[in-house]
Amino acid sequence: MLALSDRLTVPQVFVNDTHIGGADDLLNLLKIWDEDLGESYSSFYDNSPDPTDPRLAISSSVVTEHSSPPPVREDQTIPLPDSTPTTVLDITELLKTILPRNDLPYKFTSYRNVFTGSQATTAFQTHFAISNRNEAEDFDTNELFFRLACDATPAVLNSYRLWSERVDPDSMRILKQLKKMLSNIVSAHTDGEGKVNYRQAATSKDFPTFEEAVCELQGVDYRGMVYNTKLAFSINMYNLMITYAFVKLGIPQSSVERNSFYNKVKFQIGRDVFSFSDLEHGVLRGNRKAPYSVSPQFRKNDPRIDLAMGKVDCRIHFALNCGAKSCPPVKNFTKEGVEEELRIVSQAFCEGDEQVRIDVESKTVYLSRIFGWYKEDFGKSNSDVLKTVFHFLRGGKQEQLRQLLLQIPGSLKVRYNGYDWSTDANDSVPFASDNLKANVFRSF
Repeated sequence: MLALSDRLTVPQVFVNDTHIGGADDLLNLLKIWDEDLGESYSSFYDNSPDPTDPRLAISSSVVTEHSSPPPVREDQTIPLPDSTPTTVLDITELLKTILPRNDLPYKFTSYRNVFTGSQATTAFQTHFAISNRNEAEDFDTNELFFRLACDATPAVLNSYRLWSERVDPDSMRILKQLKKMLSNIVSAHTDGEGKVNYRQAATSKDFPTFEEAVCELQGVDYRGMVYNTKLAFSINMYNLMITYAFVKLGIPQSSVERNSFYNKVKFQIGRDVFSFSDLEHGVLRGNRKAPYSVSPQFRKNDPRIDLAMGKVDCRIHFALNCGAKSCPPVKNFTKEGVEEELRIVSQAFCEGDEQVRIDVESKTVYLSRIFGWYKEDFGKSNSDVLKTVFHFLRGGKQEQLRQLLLQIPGSLKVRYNGYDWSTDANDSVPFASDNLKANVFRSF
């Protein structure tokens, strides 16, 4: 579409080989045709041959619907005391309501969201109307502490349950379905101005279903992905997990908590567990240093170092959205089209003056802070960075930079804009890194 119309917006309308423009252009043309009773239309259409460009040909491919996941099998159900079958999701949500999940002390440690065997037995007797205590008890000891699986690793987002069921072999489809589920939850709590109530989204009746579904990523074959698949998957995964974390854990309110958020909040892909920094700097950036860090993301003995991308594509910085206002918008990337999709988002990002602004008089180029933080991904020097940026520009802005680079390539000044860390939230839980700990030290 970009090559045909030189436009980044959709829709773009063509009549045979002739490009009409966007929606406004089409409406203006239709108005003209209405005013002259269709004479212009007849003249225009009658003289327009069928499209010769194969990219404008009507698709002959058959649209197929992907089949839904198979229904829950009998061996995936759990029998209740009255022999009624239930699912892991339903029994987990039930246990969350009937068990006393408290913070209990033992010596110098406070154990969060736990219950004793005795407390569980009492809860089962009460809820399921079991008269004989021995029938409700299945614990080695009544005094040991127990946790539900969903409370065991609070720092890992997709740890609601241990995934032991079918895993869709199409990992991109898993992410697409998860994104749709979470988008529906977030959209239901978004106001007319596009502001999201993340606090209320966490209470959605559909959120537990998403929490269970996202655990399927535990079975994805991340290590077996080829380059383009891993590139598209990793970008989509990063963006999905940011939104998930905003809903589940809250939004960081300070630079200290932002650092904890991106480095301590985790998620599991296959057998590996990553933070946001791990995925961005360790995998996508080929194990380079994070901004203000003194060492690569993965140490030499880290088994995840094998997952580092062999080729670093600087355009990932126009695709990753950390939740801040200054980030690029979230788009969906596909394994088949990721190269073209990255080209388009790069051009779209650099078209905005907030990201790239050229002051010809002062011979100064103002760039997004992203170009400064990840300078080594764009070039070794400011001049190299500007040459890279040049290829992402179009039209007049590109010509302005070309002229400046030709006239004074070494004396151009580069300034990096401030970064707006505000989000699209109108209400949210403040993120607190202390909540990522299952156990905490007790002070006396």
